[in-house]
Amino acid sequence: MALSENNGTGGNVGNWHVRGHSKITAQDNGSATITTTSSIESFGGYWYSGLNIHAGACVNGQWAGVDKTGVNVGANSTVQLVSKTLKVSKTRNWQSIDCIADVRVNGFAAGFSQVHVAVDVPPKPSHTVSYNANGGSGAPRSATKWYGEDFYISNQKPTRANHVFQYWATASNGSGTRYNPGQRYTPDANVTLYAVWKLATKPPTIQSFTAQRVDEAGDMAESGTFVKLYVTWKCDTSGDSANTVQSVTIAVQDGGTWQETPVTASGATGTGTVTLTGLSADSSWRFRATVRDKYGTVTSFTTVGPQRFLLDFSAGGRGIGIGVAAPETGVSIYGSPVLINGFDLVPQYYQSDQFLRYNSGFSDYKGGHNISRCYAFRSGYMLVFQIEVSGSFKTGYTDIGRLADEFIPRTAINVNAVYNNSGVGTAFVCGSVVDYDFQPGHVYFGHTGSETRNWAAATFVCVTNK
Repeated sequence: MALSENNGTGGNVGNWHVRGHSKITAQDNGSATITTTSSIESFGGYWYSGLNIHAGACVNGQWAGVDKTGVNVGANSTVQLVSKTLKVSKTRNWQSIDCIADVRVNGFAAGFSQVHVAVDVPPKPSHTVSYNANGGSGAPRSATKWYGEDFYISNQKPTRANHVFQYWATASNGSGTRYNPGQRYTPDANVTLYAVWKLATKPPTIQSFTAQRVDEAGDMAESGTFVKLYVTWKCDTSGDSANTVQSVTIAVQDGGTWQETPVTASGATGTGTVTLTGLSADSSWRFRATVRDKYGTVTSFTTVGPQRFLLDFSAGGRGIGIGVAAPETGVSIYGSPVLINGFDLVPQYYQSDQFLRYNSGFSDYKGGHNISRCYAFRSGYMLVFQIEVSGSFKTGYTDIGRLADEFIPRTAINVNAVYNNSGVGTAFVCGSVVDYDFQPGHVYFGHTGSETRNWAAATFVCVTNK
């Protein structure tokens, strides 16, 4: 049985002995204050007069002592001599604190008497810190938080399918005080900490965003003042199957401001399109697509440039433009006449039958025009030629024909090609050296689509051997 107060007497010397008294006089959560008193006590009807005494009182090894002379003790009486008070820190366990009282009498009635009067100090308070995975699993075990001691939140994190652990909170809905793994926890009270989760979702993605100049009818036109824009998006549904797009907008930058147009959009994936008008073909325009769902917002940008002529010839065939409309005579590149040693550069002009021999099944594409769109010009060793050809273009590379010897480039050339006005692929001219299975001087068109295409176009700029 725990003792918060204890009395006792020591050995008898004649008709007197020491009496010890120990008591916890005060305590709080962290400590207990103990007082031990040493007294001389007579018994058997005896009394004493003029005693010379040394008395001591001890608590947990800490002593107090006193010397007294002429001490009188009445019959069957007790006289207090000395006390010792000490504050003892509480620990995690019960403590038995040794307390001692003793009296030594010198001269008449001489002798020594001592007694141990221990008291029990309770442990400091403790509290339980519990963890609740709150829909997950693998929460840490409960732990004890002792009064006045540092406590740190467990570094162990629970798990939950399609969720990411965020932090611990004192309320199951995530409110209250927040604690991170490894963080110091100071309150001295029982607590349950709840895992707070976030769905393992990502913001939406814009998978493609393209812009194309068109005419009023919606057909692709280099000089069109209409721009048709396509945006394809996808929302992340791995953690939330009900996640869908909330809004999609497309904006055009006009000076320092953006003019937004909403796009009809629904579902977790989709493609939206808008056509914007009044966009001059002589200027570049920048566009922005914005897709938002309940977990985030993402943007993407694209541009269209001013109208460009990859290769343009004047009606009389005496002017050639690269990147711009052809002048009446001479050559213009991005609007600047080309001069060599002070003289205008006048190129030599060739029709397709002068520089390209088609394989069977391929021919110039007329497209309803009066002249062929397959032509070339050269100056010295520089050659520029454009090919628009009809035929059957299956998946992979198709050999359409061979350049005349004087037009074969020194090295192979690979450029972008257009198919059926919208498909994209590549075009390839093998140089004078055999390259894998390609033949020198042969022109190849290639694409990866599954369908067969019947029209292709590409422009080449190269340096020839002759």
